[in-house]
Amino acid sequence: MVQDTTRIALLSLDSSDDPARSNRRRVQGASVLERQVDICLALGCRKIWLHAPHLDDTGIRAQHMAEKAGAQFRLFAQGRQLLGSLRQQDELVVLTEGLLLSDQQCLRALDSGPVILRIPAGAETEEGFERLDATHVWAGAMVLPGRAVETLAELAQDIEPVSALLRAARSARLREADIPEEWLNEASWSLGGASDPHSGGGQAGSGSFLDPFAPAIEKAGAYLCERSNLAAAAGIGSIMAVAGGAVAGFYGWFSAGLFLIALGGLALRSWIACVLRRDPRLFSGQAPSRWPRLAPLAADLVALSLLAMALRQVYAAETAIYTALL
Repeated sequence: MVQDTTRIALLSLDSSDDPARSNRRRVQGASVLERQVDICLALGCRKIWLHAPHLDDTGIRAQHMAEKAGAQFRLFAQGRQLLGSLRQQDELVVLTEGLLLSDQQCLRALDSGPVILRIPAGAETEEGFERLDATHVWAGAMVLPGRAVETLAELAQDIEPVSALLRAARSARLREADIPEEWLNEASWSLGGASDPHSGGGQAGSGSFLDPFAPAIEKAGAYLCERSNLAAAAGIGSIMAVAGGAVAGFYGWFSAGLFLIALGGLALRSWIACVLRRDPRLFSGQAPSRWPRLAPLAADLVALSLLAMALRQVYAAETAIYTALL
């Protein structure tokens, strides 16, 4: 009888002395730990294990994200607590602290059974990755069979499980595979880098008259991600600008009204681009919601009505409406 294989993820928090490699580091408004949970969910992990001394705000956000997606979440304060938690037919997906992937194709390297991913050693590719031998460094990710965890029984209570499992997997001669160096060069696979996980982008367009500004809107959204106060101001200011434009149009100040609505529409789309970028679910699927696409249309609707009102001062109603729609 074929036994069911369960994929389990092992992540870490604060195992690195380098703040740039910590899973607490925030990239585009979300912690690297949350983005690693997203990677593991996309790889089909039904359990997320976190090796950390305690569960703080960063860990709690990751826990809520995992449980909302239907995965079990468990905290391990000591490496040897992993013993007895895996069956031999299970697979353990291990990501080193600080590792960030930003391209769907990178996930395929971890989706073909047990493997240790590595990079040919070189000054231009190491960038903090752990050295395996004279010719290769570890790429920071591996998939292990469940039996590999049993080797932790021979080690001390305070072991660092990721390093211990890496050495055990190499001793067992687990399959090793190189990742393409272009992933590193393009920052699709990075350790402690400042790569943008949403570099594929293109979320701002929605069939609006502001669509020509989509690239600028995406850049503005990325800028707002790390500036919460400014992002909140952009969201509130966009609503006030659109409302002010409607009032200006009511009193016949059509040029001022259209300017305020266009300004509010740009601010609203920038704020929405910021909200979308802050969502750590890049690979495991977004929650079904239409509001990011529908909300900006409210500004367009006000602008369309205002334009029709302005044209009505010169043309008949039918002509004004038709011209505004065009």
